[in-house]
Amino acid sequence: MKKTIITLLFFAIISVVAASAQIRIEPFLGVTFPTRDAQADPLVGPQFGLTAFKELNNSALSIGAEAYVSVALREGDFKNNGSTDQWALRTISLLSVTEWRFLQLNKSIFYAGLGVGICNRTETLPGFANYKDISSIGFCCSPRVGARISDRFTISLNLSITEKDYNTVGLRLGYAFGKRASKEVDY
Repeated sequence: MKKTIITLLFFAIISVVAASAQIRIEPFLGVTFPTRDAQADPLVGPQFGLTAFKELNNSALSIGAEAYVSVALREGDFKNNGSTDQWALRTISLLSVTEWRFLQLNKSIFYAGLGVGICNRTETLPGFANYKDISSIGFCCSPRVGARISDRFTISLNLSITEKDYNTVGLRLGYAFGKRASKEVDY
């Protein structure tokens, strides 16, 4: 009950802030999949985050910021003992993002975007007694394409490009609070 109230309060605050600041705030959830096998079987992992956008003077361009976490999972015999272990590669990214809305069909708006920034990459091998997590900071680039459906719901396909073992492709679902995309734009 307490978690439900806190979650509802969080979304209410986001909605008020987004509406008063003339920005769009979009929390999202999704799945991510490693793009490189790294001598192991790739598994679907989670991704979640928050994006905030400001439309540029009723144009088809928006700029903003994004923070998200993705976990690329792989499974294999890393101990060479015949058992199956999981290898988790977590990426926490802070990106500057831009979005270009290029097509509107009925109530759906299609867009392409790009995010660039920094990320913290952490490699974890649970169950290894002598293994210490490896962490590093690096550059991250995240191209994406997607659609905003009925002004609020979004679905997008994104790539996260950083170091080869941490590169992923993901599918996201989001809900936008605040300012709606301008309908007066000449697509």
